[in-house]
Amino acid sequence: MTNKIFEAIDNLFISRQDSYPQQIENENNYLVIRKPVTEDIILKHVRGELTIGCWQIDPFTNKVKWICFDFDGIIEEEFEKAKKLFYRLKYSGFNPVMEFSGRRGYHVWLFIEPIDVAIARQFVLEMSQGGSVSDVYPKSDKINGDGYGFQVKLPLGIHRASMKRSYLLDENLNELSQSDGEEFLIRLDEQKRDTIAIINIGSFVKVKKLPEKTQEIFIKRQLRKIVIDVKDFEKVVRIKQGIYNEVKSWSTLKLVFLNYVADVYSKIMKIYYPNKYFYIDLFSGAGIGKVIDNRNDLVFGSPLLIANKYEFAKMFFCDCNKDFSNALEERLKGLGLVDDKFSVYPEDCNSAIDKIIPQVKDGHSLIFVDPYGMEITWKSLEKILQLNADIIINFQTVDIARAKKKNTPICPTMENFFKSKHDVEEIYKTDEPNKTIGERLLELYMKDIKETRLKSFYSVVMGSIRIKKDKKFYYDLIFVTRETKGKNPWLKPIMDASNEIEDLNAKIVQQMLDVLKGRQLTLTSTARLNDILPVKK
Repeated sequence: MTNKIFEAIDNLFISRQDSYPQQIENENNYLVIRKPVTEDIILKHVRGELTIGCWQIDPFTNKVKWICFDFDGIIEEEFEKAKKLFYRLKYSGFNPVMEFSGRRGYHVWLFIEPIDVAIARQFVLEMSQGGSVSDVYPKSDKINGDGYGFQVKLPLGIHRASMKRSYLLDENLNELSQSDGEEFLIRLDEQKRDTIAIINIGSFVKVKKLPEKTQEIFIKRQLRKIVIDVKDFEKVVRIKQGIYNEVKSWSTLKLVFLNYVADVYSKIMKIYYPNKYFYIDLFSGAGIGKVIDNRNDLVFGSPLLIANKYEFAKMFFCDCNKDFSNALEERLKGLGLVDDKFSVYPEDCNSAIDKIIPQVKDGHSLIFVDPYGMEITWKSLEKILQLNADIIINFQTVDIARAKKKNTPICPTMENFFKSKHDVEEIYKTDEPNKTIGERLLELYMKDIKETRLKSFYSVVMGSIRIKKDKKFYYDLIFVTRETKGKNPWLKPIMDASNEIEDLNAKIVQQMLDVLKGRQLTLTSTARLNDILPVKK
């Protein structure tokens, strides 16, 4: 542990080895110690024998490998401010770490692939807008004055002014003990660093001329993860050319939500279910989609989106279209996946689920149920709801409502899809002010899901997010999980992302696709986008 915590701190925080700032006893000031930063010095800091800081800028490259947001004032108020920024960074795709500084506030850290200090400076200014941050690091875009630049006190030490020990907070923002904090940093050091570049921060480099809205930055960054760069994935794209799912531009938003959930989910499961967390995709398709209302752009389908980015113990896919299933299997192999990492079932999900469940029942699963209509039966859904799993279900709200008219019998497909034929028929017999038939069917479906889930688990947390083409045509994604001891604070960034997604529509997505494909210049060059973006009141 001793050597590992030294290596973790050295790798994560230390940017120059020739000197270090040491805090003066009973003061909030520091002296520059012009001696090397050794293992002994860092371990003395961790043990509380002295307290040191870390310089931010590498003087040889003018780059930084960490970013820090400082919140300092009334402790309770600063916690709320820091938490807000923590989750903003989280749902923007980063992996922030929050720390109690040991005195009057908190630090929020990002550990990144080294970048030029000027780019890091522009990033922190944009991300901290409106967040009541006391200070940001880097504080300027170069080393000034004394030749050392900026420093922040290292975590896990004692603040010499208050004589209180700083501590890290876990992903649920619960306090970690000293030993748990050390293990947290060691695990963090083993993970891939966040990447900040002009290409994935939207237009933050243009922030002084024309700041883009958070919503624009969000959707641009998220869609970039969905759109296929043919040059990078030429081998996969060439496999079974022409066998694609035909999708509409706005339907890519469900993939944005899936990717967002998978990102948060996989980080948590790596800790609590190592080597025992699974992905199940019951309507997997061919793995690649062709956007038929926007110049046939190619986008990742849910299977390749997940397989290309996340390391589940095993992934399970099924689709009754055998051409799709065969193409998907070859494309997964084209990504480099070995056979024991995935299984593809070229059959109806209602039969495949019985083969999948025995393989995942002892772990935890993320399940994506994305039917074309009402193909999954209630009996199959009941089986899924008994699993230890987080579940996303695409409820085709408008299409399902159209499947039956008043005074006509319910069709067999619809009868098998819902739990109760009688409850469905009652909805069509009566009108309810301010609610469509589709919305009432959605409420019924969610009520039945909750009641069924509660038979296996003591609590259920549910929500829905609307994916819309326009005001008239849409569907709803149902998200099902269970309450944790920490009251699911990790859900907040997912819900924040949901709010961003719900504000979008087909026109916005089409324009963003044009920007990403170079058919339109940057967002700052088009007034059309700003004209159609909805304004939040």
